[in-house]
Amino acid sequence: DSPPNLDGCDATAVITGVGPPSRDVFLSYYRSNELQAVRMGRWKLHLPHGYRSLEGRPGGRDGAPTKYTYGVSQPLALYDLHEDPHETRDVQAEHPAVMARMHEIIEDARADLGDALSGMEGSGRREPGRVSQAP
Repeated sequence: DSPPNLDGCDATAVITGVGPPSRDVFLSYYRSNELQAVRMGRWKLHLPHGYRSLEGRPGGRDGAPTKYTYGVSQPLALYDLHEDPHETRDVQAEHPAVMARMHEIIEDARADLGDALSGMEGSGRREPGRVSQAP
């Protein structure tokens, strides 16, 4: 069996939380190329986006699932996952250097892979599961 991978990198450490990750930065894309979050070491930055949630709803009943609440808004928020693994306290105001570095990563990712939420196409964008071809 092959280890789980993210874009060609072994993701076992990220999934299990055991050992160092195989890369420094992870990008979280959703749906049709929507960049929603960036992870850099202990830091995780959520970009503004909408999502669905089951928070505050009772569980399903008699085999029928509970309905989601749609259109929940996620604002821009930075979390220190070492100090706050449950992502309850936005610390972007206390860490301007981290925010600046994260924004550099985001702009590089958008230029390369695109981002439907910001309207950027991306020069290296490819369909999921496809390897980009060298020019």
